Amino acid sequence: MYKEIVELRPYFHSLREFNTDVSLDVKLPVLWEITPEEKTYPNTRIKEQDRNDKTKLISYITSNSEQGYTEVFKCVKQIIKINLEKERKERLLEEKINELKKSFEDKMNELKKVFEEKDLSSLEKLKVVDLHEHKTTEGIGLSDSEGLGQDQLGTTSSEEKGN
Repeated sequence: MYKEIVELRPYFHSLREFNTDVSLDVKLPVLWEITPEEKTYPNTRIKEQDRNDKTKLISYITSNSEQGYTEVFKCVKQIIKINLEKERKERLLEEKINELKKSFEDKMNELKKVFEEKDLSSLEKLKVVDLHEHKTTEGIGLSDSEGLGQDQLGTTSSEEKGN
């Protein structure tokens, strides 16, 4: 039993037996999903006991038997795992969004520099290329309308064409 409880830290609050039931009480973050899969844990009921701004005290209740103990611990572990994974995914998504924002800002600055350095006729031929068509994400995805050679920024000027 000790091992099962330790695995639930820091969320474990208490384990209670009453009448024919056992209640595993855990303190979970307010925004976490707390409902177990009904098909997987058909005998587990939930009851919110208390709540504050940051946490909610949830009781997972099932029959007071070896199978009941096994089910309720398994249920709570799965809920914790799912929510922790969801939080990690959200953080990772935010990191990737920030990386994209930074990359986009860098590419915009490169584009501004190209507009300062190139002549008008070269800029009129400049097109943004769909990056999904390219295996690489290097450069800013710009090319001339004739599809001729590109420099490191993906641009082509009339001087570079040899005209």
